[in-house]
Amino acid sequence: WLSTEDFPKQWDDLPKSLKSINGQNGFRVEWVNENLKSHKKYLYSLQNRDQIVITVDDDTYYDDMMVSTLMESYRKHPYAVSARNVHIITRQGEKLSPYEGWAQSATEFIGVERMDLCAIGVNGILYPPYCGNERWFNREQIKKFAPNQDDLWLKFHEIIDGIPTVYTGMEGQDQVIEGSQESALYTENGKGGANDSCILGLLDELKNNDRNI
Repeated sequence: WLSTEDFPKQWDDLPKSLKSINGQNGFRVEWVNENLKSHKKYLYSLQNRDQIVITVDDDTYYDDMMVSTLMESYRKHPYAVSARNVHIITRQGEKLSPYEGWAQSATEFIGVERMDLCAIGVNGILYPPYCGNERWFNREQIKKFAPNQDDLWLKFHEIIDGIPTVYTGMEGQDQVIEGSQESALYTENGKGGANDSCILGLLDELKNNDRNI
C-alpha cells in the first residue's frame, strides 16, 4: 500500500526492480491517496474481514520460516494475534511503565495467549479473520492519538476487544536492509518519548469515555 503523497507520479516514481515483480506470485502494489504512514500496512487489508492478514515492515528481509511460523501459531490460536516479536507491558505500581522499560524477552511465554504482550510489527504479525472493526480504522483518531504508533494503536483496540497476543518465538533470522534505519521510527517513538505520549493520550481517551483496561 503506497500513498500518492509519497509517490505523486505513482509507477514512474518506483524503481524498475519493484515494477518488474508487480503481478508475479500474487504480489501487487495498491495506491491510496491518503497517507496514514505505518498504518497503511494493516488498515486497508484488515477491512477484508474474512481474511487472514500478515503484516510486515518494509525495511527487512524476512526468513523463509516467517509465514509458516505465524500460520502454525494461528492454527493453534485462531482467535489471537500471533507475532514473532513482542514486548511485555509492565507496570510500576498502579501505572504503566515507560515504553522503554517494557520487557523485550518473552521466551517463557511462547505459545501462550496473553493480554500483556504487545505485538511488534518489525518481524511479522498475523491477524485472524474478523478481528478488526470500524473503531480500529478511525482515521481522525489515528492521526490525533497515534500518527506513527501503529503497534500501540492496534494493541489498544485489541485490549478493548479482548483479543490476546501469542508470541510464536523467533524461528529463523530476519535481516534489516542496510541503510533503512537512518530515519527509523523506533528512535523517535521509543527513546524520543513519542510512544509514551501516545499511550497517555489513549488512556486518557478511555477515561473520558468511562472505559477501563
